[in-house]
Amino acid sequence: ITATNLKLLAGGIIGASNVGNLTLTANVNAIDTAATTLAAQSVNGIYIQEADAVTIGTVGSLRVTVTATRADFDSSTTDIVAARTADVLSDLTTTSNGPVKLVTVNGSIIATGGGDAIAVNAHGTGNVLLDANGTGNDLTLLANVLSGSGHITLNAADQINIGQTLTSVLVQTAAAGTIFVQADSGSVVMQKDSVLRTANGNIHVQANIDVIVGRIEAVSTNVVPAATDSHVAITTVTGSILDADVAGDSTVDITAQGLRLNSALSIGTIGTGANALETSVATVSARATAGGMNIVETNGVVVDDVIVVTQRVNFNSTTTTITDATQSDLATTGSNGSIVLRTLAGNITLNDGTSSGGGNAVSANGNGNVLIAAEGSGTIIIANADVRSGTGNISLLAALNVNLNAAVDVVTTGTGT
Repeated sequence: ITATNLKLLAGGIIGASNVGNLTLTANVNAIDTAATTLAAQSVNGIYIQEADAVTIGTVGSLRVTVTATRADFDSSTTDIVAARTADVLSDLTTTSNGPVKLVTVNGSIIATGGGDAIAVNAHGTGNVLLDANGTGNDLTLLANVLSGSGHITLNAADQINIGQTLTSVLVQTAAAGTIFVQADSGSVVMQKDSVLRTANGNIHVQANIDVIVGRIEAVSTNVVPAATDSHVAITTVTGSILDADVAGDSTVDITAQGLRLNSALSIGTIGTGANALETSVATVSARATAGGMNIVETNGVVVDDVIVVTQRVNFNSTTTTITDATQSDLATTGSNGSIVLRTLAGNITLNDGTSSGGGNAVSANGNGNVLIAAEGSGTIIIANADVRSGTGNISLLAALNVNLNAAVDVVTTGTGT
């Protein structure tokens, strides 16, 4: 279908699934389009492959009049005029556990809200896939992307923008639903009030360059959370993990049971104009290099193992399990990166974990400094594994006690104190 404005409305399904296709990114049953603006609604699912750039938005009402001439039995003719009006339609929406899948061959995707704040709404267990393919192409969300309890995958060949300067958006699922976000060549940039949210599900965010964090909330609704539920993994291949808020803010950026951070450069910033990543998590593990890491935890926190499992939604209607493998400790692995972990009102427990750490809970590269500070009334630090720096300074500060358990060492060398 080729059109400037394209409206698709079906009582059943638009396109179809293609589970038998062994190519995960292909779907021969999808509707192939070349449209500028797209809106679609169906009961059981939407599968669209767009040739180039497209905007999810509003397509106005359309009145079509058809005039025909009928040949009558008495050899006369009768003019027949029929008219029908198609109402205004916005967004991509399903109404009975239907998935929503929009993939471009070579073009960016812009998701707007049309007449409301929602761009995509997959009912019930319906999964969501928005995938902007082709060199330099972006995915930009200017309105909410929702699923009742399905998995959500956001992918772009270049950059993913979740909200813009004055526009915050919500990406949300619940129950067993997970969120997978990946910018293949660029950054993931969240507006400071934009939210990625699950209820008991996990969240994976990965960028080739930077991840700019607005609000990431893997909320647990269970009285006793499962060991691997409500976990968050953020990974950068060449860049940093940074706070979208201004320096000195106190707004919590990441809420989760477990948090796994792995940055090619820094996590937050240290020094002049320092801007920490604010968290509210039970367990944390982090890796960084140049620029180090600066994490401020609202409550108490344990440094230990974190593993994160999510589901990537494929165009052929399957899903692929993505595992961010078990990671332990707080460590900078190069470029003299320093480590700062502070709690505002809670204890800090330092464990070695099960992944390679050589008995360390905290390890700063070279002359990187270490600050572990449990702030707030009556707080303590419990060290069950070593705290080390190559030649940097180490400070362990608590309001009440610092407990170094058996065989635990706090070690630096050279000019370090």
